[in-house]
Amino acid sequence: MMRRLFLLAALFASACSLEPPFERSNPFDPGSPYEMRLVGVPDTLGYKGARFTAVIERDPPMPTVPLLVTWSATDPRIGSIPPAPPPPSGLVLPLGAGEFMLSEALTAELVTTAIAARLNSDVVVGRTMVVGQLVDTLRLACGTVSAPVACSAAPLSVGGTLNLRSSARDAGGAVVQGVQFAMERANVILRTPGVLTPTFTPNSSGTYTFTAAGAGTTWIVIRSDRAVDSVQVTVTP
Repeated sequence: MMRRLFLLAALFASACSLEPPFERSNPFDPGSPYEMRLVGVPDTLGYKGARFTAVIERDPPMPTVPLLVTWSATDPRIGSIPPAPPPPSGLVLPLGAGEFMLSEALTAELVTTAIAARLNSDVVVGRTMVVGQLVDTLRLACGTVSAPVACSAAPLSVGGTLNLRSSARDAGGAVVQGVQFAMERANVILRTPGVLTPTFTPNSSGTYTFTAAGAGTTWIVIRSDRAVDSVQVTVTP
């Protein structure tokens, strides 16, 4: 009897040693030793209509069993957006199968968004990104919208005010909305000190205001995100 038990035990031990190694924990358990991540999610995306596709990656690779994957994007100001919402109601819209699109609700305000995939309604893997309209083209002009003039053709007198209009578009060609956010992060350079003094505050019309401080000629250079433009201004005594 003892010999028989010994042989059975040896047989079971031999069978286990011949089997390929099996995963010993649920790969979708938060406590699993297997690392999962989302790839294909850009760090920053800056124009309306831009698309990207997120892919779940795991080492070792994901099993081939069917998975129920629910994709979502979370705007901290709005809340979680369900897959394929009827109207565009958030900044990043899940289109299904890991594909996302930046919506028409995008403005120049830069917002941190969480992209997530929920596997079998249990475990979530995600990544954060920053979205918002980045200025790709910038145009500066004096005068009014209906009657623009070259800034160099309209000299100022000392003490006078210059209202410098700006228009901006993102890389997709859409007009930048909420341009005051782009103004906040813009870099304004006056080539000749003492001629103009900036007095503007960021505003929704994108107007930069300067006061003529002293006689002379200077260039105003404005760099906003990926774009730069400049105008020449003359101040007379």
